Amino acid sequence: MLTLPQTAEYALRAVCYIAEHETAGPIPGPAVADALGAPANYLSKTLHQLRTLGVLRSVRGAQGGYRLAVPPAELRLLAIVEPFLPEVEHRCIMGHAVCSDRAPCGAHWRWRQVKDVTRAFFAELTVADLLTGAPRPALTLLTSEFREMTTSPVLPTTTVNDLLRRAPTAAPVLNALGIDTCCGGGLSLAEAAQSAGIPTSELLAKLAPMLEAA
Repeated sequence: MLTLPQTAEYALRAVCYIAEHETAGPIPGPAVADALGAPANYLSKTLHQLRTLGVLRSVRGAQGGYRLAVPPAELRLLAIVEPFLPEVEHRCIMGHAVCSDRAPCGAHWRWRQVKDVTRAFFAELTVADLLTGAPRPALTLLTSEFREMTTSPVLPTTTVNDLLRRAPTAAPVLNALGIDTCCGGGLSLAEAAQSAGIPTSELLAKLAPMLEAA
């Protein structure tokens, strides 16, 4: 199960609570905090930041409180949680001092897929989706696309990037042949083989063991 930082989780739950009670009018901050079981002062700062971000709007007066500033069907979860996600330097789970698309460890490409899918989850889903619980075809399609990407055959037209997403361990083989796995990631394997001065069939043969293990 995906774990969000506490502030991001409270922000998401607070927005959903306010959306659920939209017909009751503005919801006071202390009422939101009480419903979520969150410290009032702590949540007050989060609600204020959400107002500054344009997610919520505040209503002054005795009957004041917070309302959504964006319709639930148009409010993406990413707009709610992303401002509260820490900007930390990427740490390689294999402990490598340098781990990037240009110098990937054995887990780099698969881990990036996980991160991409996670971000897509928040980018695709709206607050309305959470309130209704209805399935999102876009998310099903996204999952299918990743499944197809990792199971489809590797052909001469397959790009270097798509190959590495499927078989990250192929990177050292490509690098040893002088094939650029960074800026040249958009090249097809046929084009990459030509740039390396070898037949495409020879390149595919060298990649076969990694593809079988993937």
